[in-house]
Amino acid sequence: MLPCDVPGPDDRVTDGERERELLKLMKIDSDEVTRIAALAHIELSPAEITSMAGELSSILEYIAQLEAIELAPPEPEPEMALSLPVLREDEVTPSLPTAAVAGNAPSFSNGFFVVPRIIGGE
Repeated sequence: MLPCDVPGPDDRVTDGERERELLKLMKIDSDEVTRIAALAHIELSPAEITSMAGELSSILEYIAQLEAIELAPPEPEPEMALSLPVLREDEVTPSLPTAAVAGNAPSFSNGFFVVPRIIGGE
């Protein structure tokens, strides 16, 4: 069919045919693996090139299968849409005594933790 032709009922492409065409285009051969390995500066043996071509082709075939799945956006849960966050009242509660906190610190001075300087010298 030429680009200017109007498609007729016999010219329609089914999803299965489209998927098969995509899979044919997505086959990765040894030459493509060699080219990619050279771009990535990776040395591969001939056996590794053959193996990698098969593995990459399998990955692309799987991706094509995933892309063929039509997914609708999930329906929002009615309970989730109407619920409000649960908040509690702020309450002042006693904290740990300074002596208890200082006892667990390697270095503590005037109510502060003392840490070694890591920026700007020693």
